Amino acid sequence: MKKIYILKKLKNTLMAFLLKDKHDGSELVLKHNTIYVLPSKMGCGFLTIAILNFILGINYQNNLILAMAYLMFVVLVLAILVGYSNMNGLTIQFKSTHSHYSPISPQLDFVINPKKDCQSLQFIYSQQTVLTQEIIKERTRLTVSLPHAERGRYAIKKFKILSQYPFGLVSVWSYMNLKHTVFVYP
Repeated sequence: MKKIYILKKLKNTLMAFLLKDKHDGSELVLKHNTIYVLPSKMGCGFLTIAILNFILGINYQNNLILAMAYLMFVVLVLAILVGYSNMNGLTIQFKSTHSHYSPISPQLDFVINPKKDCQSLQFIYSQQTVLTQEIIKERTRLTVSLPHAERGRYAIKKFKILSQYPFGLVSVWSYMNLKHTVFVYP
């Protein structure tokens, strides 16, 4: 139990060091220093199969298998570039909070302003997907309901803005730290 606590504390310290203050504030413009890109779970499986194809192609001296492995690597690199450009330039503005009475969840208003079409955007709060927007073409106002139904005062934790566009091979995400509180009244 103590080992899990130490690992969790180490992870939180590392995240605080890496994120610093670049995700704080009520407006976030996604650019090269606030966007993170890694292969998703399916992308890691795709990469593993590409590596196995490459090893098989070398082992059996089969040019068709080698060509397939190279094509799989190209698709993965292309997915990384397209996924990054999907979220690059996206502006997310926090507008207001709406506190509610107990069984209704508090809500937050955001304005999303893309430079170009943005595909498959998810808002994740406390490791739960609270909103999914398939395509955003122009300035859009979104309302996000928080998963707090019991009465009390809640400090808003960090939001994770995630996209797995295209193909689901890569996860492109950013964080937004809000320094606000919401209330659920009795």
